Amino acid sequence: MPVKNREKYSRIKPAIEFYSKKNRGQMFCESRTEVGALYELEFDTTIRRYQTQPDTFSYRRNGCKRRYTPDVLCEGTDGRFWFEEIKSWRGANAPLFQNKHQFLTELFNDVLGVPLKLRLSTAPYNCKWRGNLAFLYRYLGYPFCDTAYSALGSVREPTTVQSVLARSNGVRLDLNTVYAGLAQGLLGFDSRQQIGPWTTVWGADYA
Repeated sequence: MPVKNREKYSRIKPAIEFYSKKNRGQMFCESRTEVGALYELEFDTTIRRYQTQPDTFSYRRNGCKRRYTPDVLCEGTDGRFWFEEIKSWRGANAPLFQNKHQFLTELFNDVLGVPLKLRLSTAPYNCKWRGNLAFLYRYLGYPFCDTAYSALGSVREPTTVQSVLARSNGVRLDLNTVYAGLAQGLLGFDSRQQIGPWTTVWGADYA
């Protein structure tokens, strides 16, 4: 993936540093709204890797030369690439942005042959779902022993985190292990509710 020159970038806007476990490296973005989107990308199993501020493109519109830098370049697990522009709901509904984004979307498709998509996001502290992603992010890659893996896998019907800990049948489970199960998809839960010992969870294959 192409990488934007951060030396030049950092003179324009201050960067927020975000360590990406998926990319095993530091990513840079410009707002907490973008940080919320990066958590989405980290947990999205259909995305193999991504790069923030990937490159700057020059184009002409109404006789004027302009520059545009997409927020993210993504590669899917199917090998396809696409660019993303990240906006808040309010920003995405501004008429000036909509007009510009439509023009750029057509330009990227026609000239580069790579789609430019819009991703709506918000800061994790303004959204329970993204707040949960931010909380669980530390548990991606958290190791399980075989007994803990089996204990989490035995959960079927909806129950609380506290109940999972209490009925672990001699297997020593702690909150970190259960939260790791949530982060890694071994347990399901209502992502719109803030995570805690009272959270209702269920087996990943529960229908």
